[in-house]
Amino acid sequence: MSSAAVCKAGHTVTIRMTLVVKRPEPKGIGSVTGSQTSFWVEVLAEKDWPRLRDIRLSALRDFPGGFLASHDRDAAYGEEHWREEFSRGE
Repeated sequence: MSSAAVCKAGHTVTIRMTLVVKRPEPKGIGSVTGSQTSFWVEVLAEKDWPRLRDIRLSALRDFPGGFLASHDRDAAYGEEHWREEFSRGE
């Protein structure tokens, strides 16, 4: 699973998370005890706006309940909007 976000410093980062379970899931709800989680973080620049768009649209398509936005609305945005995402949070 990948996701993109704007950090406090104003940089857009891509976060890719892989969950590798080494033994059966614990019985506690929401617990990841007994599993290994790894993260890969990449800082994107404004020129990488197509990657940000693709990651965001993929996340909206795969997990629609996890966002306030909708895939259809974000898919309609043009290049200018996606480039502006890099200055959000500055």
